[in-house]
Amino acid sequence: MKIQKKEDDPRVKRTRQLLNTLNRATFYAHFTDKYEILEATITGILMTSIADGISGRTLLNAETIQCIFLALCDFHKDLSTLCQKSYQSLGTVLEVQIKQQIQAILFSLLVEDQRLASRNEQLKNTATIMISWGT
Repeated sequence: MKIQKKEDDPRVKRTRQLLNTLNRATFYAHFTDKYEILEATITGILMTSIADGISGRTLLNAETIQCIFLALCDFHKDLSTLCQKSYQSLGTVLEVQIKQQIQAILFSLLVEDQRLASRNEQLKNTATIMISWGT
């Protein structure tokens, strides 16, 4: 079986054609600037990493929090390796977004936990904010 060169691969050609149809108006319809797409991309990578780390876990317990923490550590290690020159500024920019995403994950785990079904929603929200700021 002969391996096609990348230039001859129909998938590569189709992808290039699709990318060429993406123009400035399309970009700005979804993002305000290049920093917003960077933030969305990096946040998406982090959330995928966390989701993979906690897949199958439905309770907010020490093991789940440990998995979230380890996913955060791996994310920061990879980000610092890939973005060596701008890691410090990226970390600062993404900090608020990361905390909000972690808080949302923790809140959904608390809401799903049947042991806490009778607890006040405000109490759950406050607890998840406190935990997410500690990460």
